Amino acid sequence: MKAKPFSLPAVLIAVQLLAAGNEPERPPSAAAPATTAPQWVLPVIRVPHLQHRTFESVAAQTKVSYFVYTPALYDTEPERRFPVLYWLHGTGGGLAGLRPLVTHFDAAIRAGKTPPMLIVFPNGLANSMWCDSKDGKVPMETILVKELLPHVDATFRTSATRTGRLIEGFSMGGYGAARLGFKYHALFGAVSILAGGPLDLEFKGPRASANPAERAEILKTVFGGSLDYFKAQSPWVLAEQNAAEVRGRTRVRMATGERDFTFDLNRAFSQRLESQHIPHTFAAVPGVGHDTMALFTALGEEQWAFYRQVFGAAAAAPADQPPAPPGAAPAPRIENFLLNGEQWTCTAGGQPLSGILLRPEGSGPFPAIVLSHGLGGQAQDIARSKGRELVTWGFVCIATDYTHTRRAGAGPSGARGRFADVDFTQAGARPENIRRALACLEILRQQQDVDPRRIATYGHSMGAFVTIALAAAAPDKLAAAAITSGGVLTVPGSTAAAPTTNVAAQVRVPFLILQGALDHTVPPESSTQFQHVLDTNRVPSERHVFEGVGHNVPTERADEVNRLMRAWFTKHKVLVPPVSVRDSGK
Repeated sequence: MKAKPFSLPAVLIAVQLLAAGNEPERPPSAAAPATTAPQWVLPVIRVPHLQHRTFESVAAQTKVSYFVYTPALYDTEPERRFPVLYWLHGTGGGLAGLRPLVTHFDAAIRAGKTPPMLIVFPNGLANSMWCDSKDGKVPMETILVKELLPHVDATFRTSATRTGRLIEGFSMGGYGAARLGFKYHALFGAVSILAGGPLDLEFKGPRASANPAERAEILKTVFGGSLDYFKAQSPWVLAEQNAAEVRGRTRVRMATGERDFTFDLNRAFSQRLESQHIPHTFAAVPGVGHDTMALFTALGEEQWAFYRQVFGAAAAAPADQPPAPPGAAPAPRIENFLLNGEQWTCTAGGQPLSGILLRPEGSGPFPAIVLSHGLGGQAQDIARSKGRELVTWGFVCIATDYTHTRRAGAGPSGARGRFADVDFTQAGARPENIRRALACLEILRQQQDVDPRRIATYGHSMGAFVTIALAAAAPDKLAAAAITSGGVLTVPGSTAAAPTTNVAAQVRVPFLILQGALDHTVPPESSTQFQHVLDTNRVPSERHVFEGVGHNVPTERADEVNRLMRAWFTKHKVLVPPVSVRDSGK
């Protein structure tokens, strides 16, 4: 993604932080002073909608303070329950950063950019590392997880479920969010790691190496001088220990400035998560150092889209902004799934759904793909025209009918004039079709012979529109995507079936884009615009334009389309050699 220029408010925030003695750009050599006694109760800070609270801690044997932000709706809607963001501060304590953080979130909630939520700011002391000290004197993990969390649920109107809780932190707080989020995966539905540290197994990162006295003090007071105890608390170890429980159930995002001294270790940790097949996003933000507010500012809309995805579309987008993208859409609950030959039926989110499921020979685990048909098509059409070929590559293929399918007795696919009964305000990348595509994706993930790490999606024409929207709605559940004759609009329209650039901006899935130069149905400019959005967000993509070809690229250039798609899915490890059932001798 590209860094965005700082506005005047961002500069004022930086000045406030500097005045508070908490530099937004703290270099590795600026060590935080060690404390001799825990300061369990912090002083009051006056910020609108921010409360200073205390509770009796059995673990600490004293009162412990915390801050909690409640949105305006908490007071005006007394019957409503709210999700909770647990924000973990960095080394040195979080007092100085409270005011800009609360102001930042409150403005976004009021503007409808992010769902209204409670934000709890625990007191993590100066250097607790958000874990229980080895000698038991500072039981920070116990206080947060076993005392503060149930206290908050008992005191406030919270959505007291794992899907209603997100744990997030910056620097030491990012380290804490990672280790606690992975360890207590049954409590937290999402984890956000911002410039986390220390994210290495030897405690020898840039800051630790530049500050040997600080490293020695933390290693002694928190980890009892034991590197083995340090390693046991590490997110590296906890991610591996809990990978099966976290994988596919917990939404994980990472973000770090490219000028941040923690950048290399955060990138290495992202690679570690990849090795454990834990889906996650990693944003490398150009031009940003070790600075919370600068990171938030540069993330821009991506920051708020993440909270919408975690907590759902609980707040509408502001009237002067495009509607929230479908990234917040949950997967429909699949019940009563029955497969009769190649035909399947189920209830998805309480509504009946049916379609086609094709399988290769063998026992798997197989890659899989969601196929989306175009205007006037049906599940059986795309299963026949594309699915049969993909099965020979080793794919499990699924397809369903969308709202732009042809009705009984209608003419052949492609004759737009014969589909007067199609409601174009509900066709293409519309909520109902996205729901159906998400249901297909969920069905694939539940198949025992499907590898959930190797699921892709493909669509043509209006099916391409659905494919883009599906990739935006399920960015952590797809490994790659391909479209023919599809693209995006720059502005929404009441009868437009294509997704907007606002939706495309949520896509993090590698995309192959195949376009006919003479396409007058979905002009080449639409796919050019889509690739521009992907490039802006540093999402891998390839775009191939076929000269002399119109809208029917898959038919007129079938061999070339298949070659490019096969190579793309192999490149992104959806297909793993041997990729052909026939080639493998089965």
